[in-house]
Amino acid sequence: MSYRKSSVSGGRFKRRALVRFSVAVAGLLTLAGCSAGAGGASGAVDDELDIAWAASPASIVPSENTTMATRDIGLNIYEGLVAYDADYQMQPMLAESWEAAPDGKSVAFTLRSGVLFHDGTEMTPEDVVASIEYWSTRNVSAIQYLSTLKTSIDGNTLTLSTDTAEPILDLLAVTVQPLAIMPASVLEGVGEGEAVTEYIGTGPYSFAEWQKDQYVSLTRFDDYVGLDTPSSGYAGAKAASIENLKFWIVTDPSARVAGLQSGTYDAIDQVQSDELSQLSGDDYATNIAMGTFSLLFFNHSEGPMADEYLRKALYQAIDMEQVEQATFSDPSQYELDGAVAPKGNAFYTQDGLDGWNAGDLDAAKELLAKSSYSGDTIRILATEDYPQIYNFAIVVQETLKSLGIESDITTQPWTTYLETRSEPGNWDLSFTTLYPLATLPSTFSFLASTYPGWIDSAEITAAIEQVNSAQSDEEKTAAAAALQAANSDYVGFLKSGNEATITAAESSLTGLDYLAGPIYWNAAFSE
Repeated sequence: MSYRKSSVSGGRFKRRALVRFSVAVAGLLTLAGCSAGAGGASGAVDDELDIAWAASPASIVPSENTTMATRDIGLNIYEGLVAYDADYQMQPMLAESWEAAPDGKSVAFTLRSGVLFHDGTEMTPEDVVASIEYWSTRNVSAIQYLSTLKTSIDGNTLTLSTDTAEPILDLLAVTVQPLAIMPASVLEGVGEGEAVTEYIGTGPYSFAEWQKDQYVSLTRFDDYVGLDTPSSGYAGAKAASIENLKFWIVTDPSARVAGLQSGTYDAIDQVQSDELSQLSGDDYATNIAMGTFSLLFFNHSEGPMADEYLRKALYQAIDMEQVEQATFSDPSQYELDGAVAPKGNAFYTQDGLDGWNAGDLDAAKELLAKSSYSGDTIRILATEDYPQIYNFAIVVQETLKSLGIESDITTQPWTTYLETRSEPGNWDLSFTTLYPLATLPSTFSFLASTYPGWIDSAEITAAIEQVNSAQSDEEKTAAAAALQAANSDYVGFLKSGNEATITAAESSLTGLDYLAGPIYWNAAFSE
């Protein structure tokens, strides 16, 4: 999806004294894509792209957590073996090609030669193995499904295998907590529960500086060994025409908009629905991308929400129209939809959603009466860094009040929120927002038993196995319906709908794209 230019004219203050030169070679970069070639990025037309970022990342290594704030910065630095293109088709990235076994138990990758890390060393199969082993102990879905993962190297061929049929390729290509390939030397000595402290990848931008809660600064990697295939989504060529990317942490939505209007920022993340009208005019380009999920999670591990009847009561009671209207002033920017898989996915179906969005307080009270709930105050964990999360929490609190249940909302900055959410003793209800672009629902991080919420359902596990083995369209629809019915009965999580993610930039900034999140590596200033 490309950025579209607003139609109403208007003036704009220019921040930089620097004159932005036009691209020297006609057609170097377009909205549809570009070609950096095997020799790396060239043809820089400006020094810095300043981006106002909604939330402080807990890490900039995509392997290490499930958040968009981390992934969308980190994918400029790191690459994986494969990547999705704009049509959600899997394409080679650091793998030249691959061959999957018919039984789903192994995939053999032929690795690209001559790929350089940011430290100047050449990528080896041993680096890839070390990175996969690191990722497989962090990615919540890989922990669950790739527990028997084995690797073998034969020259420039790397084979991954498991004891049973598992979605190996799909997990490697996920856009939530994706694989990030880095030098094995960086990973030496990084123990369980520890994180990488040297940020070295193969991507078009290298790490420059990170001032926590202030900014993350990246600089163009002039020795980038890119692809010469058309740029599409996360796949293909990456131009890196702009020398530096700087992600400024600006948690106040109004401050992000004001910063774009004043020229402090060239692009901004997470525009709020009711602020979109402020960015009309020829000076701004806005992008509205549908497909983000907002999810409510129940603590199944301990506390009052471990009671299935209390979960079912809340499942029956919440009016999802209220949830979406709390964030989106324009009804076209959301769609009520409880399906686990996004529209367009082979596993999308509306079957198995009994009770979702019922808004039935009477039925909810009957379920509440069957529960063991004894009057505990429900602890709701939220963040205001993502307003849709906070607004969801407010609606849930009001719903609980209608059921006669007291609750407290604790709001924290995003990075603190993630730390708090990781421990089951800290909360009863929590939330997230994400874009689950994947081919198999079993690769969705929030379905894993290790994801905060700690789903423990034999029925959900069986349904996921059904998903993994489905071949025909009929089998996929049946598997998706079984998964949704299992979640409805167990109440593993509650989805409010499909939502828009709105980003904006000054109109002179071309080459921006969006898939599961904003993509900046093909950006260039046109003036």
